[in-house]
Formats: sequence, structure tokens, C-alpha cells
Amino acid sequence: MDSIFQKSGYIHPLLSSSGDTLSRIQPPDHYHHYGIWGPWTHTQIEGERVDFWNLVERQGTVLFKDFNDTFSGPVYGGFSAHQEHINLKAEEDNRIALNENLEVKVWDLGQPDRYMVDYTSQFNSPLENGILFEAYRYGGGLGMRFTERWHKDNCTVLTSEGNDRLSADGTNARWCMVTGESANGQGTNGVLFLSYPENKSHPEPMRIWPIDGNGGRGDMFFEFCPIRHEEWKIEPNKDYRLKYRMVVFEGKLTADEAESYWKSFAEMPKIVKE
Repeated sequence: MDSIFQKSGYIHPLLSSSGDTLSRIQPPDHYHHYGIWGPWTHTQIEGERVDFWNLVERQGTVLFKDFNDTFSGPVYGGFSAHQEHINLKAEEDNRIALNENLEVKVWDLGQPDRYMVDYTSQFNSPLENGILFEAYRYGGGLGMRFTERWHKDNCTVLTSEGNDRLSADGTNARWCMVTGESANGQGTNGVLFLSYPENKSHPEPMRIWPIDGNGGRGDMFFEFCPIRHEEWKIEPNKDYRLKYRMVVFEGKLTADEAESYWKSFAEMPKIVKE
């Protein structure tokens, strides 16, 4: 469509254990949607708005710069990547608004129908006066555009607070589970999203597309959005962190299982002397 939509710094495809593709990039309705990604939307730099999410605005983008590290072993494998949030409106030597180190770990749970992904974003701003993340329903955190197979009739949502697809948008939760029909139509699979207690605005606000969205299809988009209800001032040269976990599963996950996964993520193991 346009070179402005050329992008890196995202994850796709996210696969279920059976090989179903659960994520989607560049859908015709939103060319700027890229699988799993987390650009900030309404920001202010020196009093001027810069949008890193809506690429068509030509204001900002997020691009992969380099790998800090890659690692692999019998329990988990992954990488740490340096990503740059680029202000396209600024002079060439002042375009880096945020430096981000994104660490991704994929865990082998020893189960044929489940695995786990840790997604940790650490970032800071080199700008003299930092950057302001305005309160908005999209931006930052962890966003995922789901497969085109899923729509209002074959995809469900459940949050830690008991909200569903009709009521979850704009609410806060410790975890959110998205389940949809498998590619062969014979079962289901999905993703459980977990927010860490130290995250901004935890339990975290969410953006979940309305069931009648996209011309009535009800396509699925999910995001943990820490600035949904409250702005966030990022001070210069100060480190910030957002930490998430995804449990990718076949079949179904119960609410009790989801709560157990969240507790094991949120509470550090304790060593007890007997």
C-alpha cells in the first residue's frame, strides 16, 4: 500500500502447539496492526503530539535495531532485542524518543497442549524533557491482533473479574483469556494474558474490540493498555518496565487454571527451611 507501513519490532506468527496461526499482520482493515506489538499512540514531545501506533499519520514508528542476546536451553529459549521508537517529525539527530529492550522467553511446560511466553519491555527516553503518554484507549503495553478465523460467533473472552466479550472493554484485570475455534473446526485454542503486579495501573486496563466491530464481523483484538484511563510521564533517562506472560493453549483453560497461572507469575517462589 505504502512504504510507511514497512515495519519491524513485532512478533508473528504466534502458533498454537498444533500449528494453528493465532496472530495476524497487516489486515486490510488496519494495515498498521502487526501480530503482537506495543507502540504508544497519543504521546506528547515538547508539547507536540506524536503517534507511534497509527503509521499512516507519518508521525512515528517502532523498529528493531539489534539483538542484545539470544539464548536456548532445555527449559526455555528466547532473545533480548533493542528497539527504537522513532519520532519522524523530529530532526534526524533527535529522532529517538524511546530506547526499548524487549526480552522474550518461550518456556517448555512439558505438556503437549501448552507452552508459555514471557514478554518484558524495559524502556527509557533519551530526550531532555522525556515524553508524556497521554491517556487513551490504545497504546503501549501488550497488544495482539488475532487470526482472521476468529469473529463474534466463534471467539470468547473471560477476565479475572468475570467479564466477557460484551463487558470487558475498558475494565481492569489481572488476566484475560481469549479462546477461539481451531483451524480444523474440531476444537478450540487460545491465549491467556497475564499482567504483572508491578506494572503501571495493575490490575491493568484493557482494550477489547466490540463484538459488532469491523462491519459486524466482530474480529478479535486484545490489549493490556496501562494508560487507558491515566496519563504516564516518562522522565528523561529513567528506566521503566512492563512485564507480561502469555499461556498458549489447545482445548480449553478453566478460570481456576488461569488464576493459578497468574499466581505463579505474580508471586516469587519462597524458599522454606524445614
